[in-house]
Amino acid sequence: MSSSEKGEGGINYLNPKSAQILVAGPGKMGTGVALAFAQNGFPVILVGRSETSLEKGMGQIDQSLKEGVEKGVFTEKEAGKIKERILIRRGDPEAREIEALKMAIEAIDEDFLAKSQFLAHLDSWLPPSVILATLTSSLDAELLSSKLTRPERFIWTHFFYPAQKNRTVEIGRLTSTSAQIMDMTVDILSQARREVIILKRYRRGGVANIILMSLILEALRLVDEGYEASVIDEASRLAFGSSSGFISLLSLIGGSMALAVATSLSHASYPSDPILKTYDNFFQLPARLKELLEREGMDGLQAFLMGPKESKKYDSSLEPLILDLARQRFQAVAFMTSAEVVEAGLIDPPACDRLCQLAFGWSEGPFGLMNRLGLEASLRLVTERMELSHRREINFPVPRLLIEKAQKNELWPLN
Repeated sequence: MSSSEKGEGGINYLNPKSAQILVAGPGKMGTGVALAFAQNGFPVILVGRSETSLEKGMGQIDQSLKEGVEKGVFTEKEAGKIKERILIRRGDPEAREIEALKMAIEAIDEDFLAKSQFLAHLDSWLPPSVILATLTSSLDAELLSSKLTRPERFIWTHFFYPAQKNRTVEIGRLTSTSAQIMDMTVDILSQARREVIILKRYRRGGVANIILMSLILEALRLVDEGYEASVIDEASRLAFGSSSGFISLLSLIGGSMALAVATSLSHASYPSDPILKTYDNFFQLPARLKELLEREGMDGLQAFLMGPKESKKYDSSLEPLILDLARQRFQAVAFMTSAEVVEAGLIDPPACDRLCQLAFGWSEGPFGLMNRLGLEASLRLVTERMELSHRREINFPVPRLLIEKAQKNELWPLN
């Protein structure tokens, strides 16, 4: 192999062909996104800042492919072909490697200065026709867009962990994003066999993060109140007919990352931040858990969450009552947040239900569930949860749209 076919530090390219997709950031999300495209025939180039980060990323790719073979998702030969479609590069790729590039996806750490500088760097040398996308979960993509020379080709995308398995992608058109770039993005994602949910308008955090992070925080609040984590997990599965509980999901997607996203929603990115104006302190961690996280890190928090029953004075005879109480609280939070994102004009009820079913694996979306339970009963759950929050000086916004629907006893339109 010639020196031009090797990355710096001796890392080998696995395919000399020009990439169609560039993924910047070889972490969990970046490698998952790279695999999502490579599994569907796209040549991909994965770039990182260091040989160590790239080697770790390729290790994650190898492990994912190995698991896929073991589970019969694809054969060893198919896994080899997928891996051959992924090139790796430390630093900027060479011109020949991106001649056919269609889309560049930024997946680096959630730091505004680092992201804005890196996106500006990509914007400065990528061909003008290439789509530039960010995966930010907590930062305002509109503010990131304002730092670019060609903001019309910039778009917000939200892949779901693990991206190589979860086919759902939520996308939002920014103020500056051109209609052509929007159409091109949908086309590329569809070619990669992604289920695309298009937001009616973009707001920091999108839709899925607002709903999911609120539910993860509700699970943490319940455990903080003394309830058993395994019971709370079961209640969250029962609430939406899903296979994974929110405490388990926290461990799966990475507790530190998830909690950073959740708590960021309670911090203003600018004075008139619409998330903060609507939710205020709703997304803040319980004080005891926040202190524990700061003192002992994620390991300490996980140890507390999964601690022995005796330490929480657990009474198994109360389990049915606890399951019902927690299930209703989860549903109340989901009803509130889903109605809020619809009221804010981000999405309509059918698309929100589809998003929750596809991305989270729910058997029924929040609006279908409200229709089945009845709007008056649904509002009663939300109101009771609001009263509990207010007693604890935590904001819990009840959308006016939900109140009006319940007063009219009018079902959500889902056709």
